[in-house]
Amino acid sequence: MEIRKGKKRDVEGIGELLEEYPVPMEEVKKNLGAGMVYVAEEKGKIIGFADGKVQEDKAYGRILHFFVKKEYRGRGIATKLLEELKKEFKNRNIKTVSLECAIMDKKQES
Repeated sequence: MEIRKGKKRDVEGIGELLEEYPVPMEEVKKNLGAGMVYVAEEKGKIIGFADGKVQEDKAYGRILHFFVKKEYRGRGIATKLLEELKKEFKNRNIKTVSLECAIMDKKQES
């Protein structure tokens, strides 16, 4: 399993991960262009991703989306994705980062 910076060619793979979740792909594409998307890849398939952005006033950063396929959870992949985003924010001199969490319907999780 490899954690790497996302590329434009990853849009389709990220989209497949998010078919059941209300994530605007246009926002993910914009963040790819800004270098703020990281993907977890195994055997050529994207199994997780995280993206963020620096607010326009550059006062803080936001982690926007964070997802790992169900069958790969519990292996530390989300932690590794988060660490890469944290490094990216630090490289951009962002000292404060926020993360919001939506609670999904439990029926969707099963």
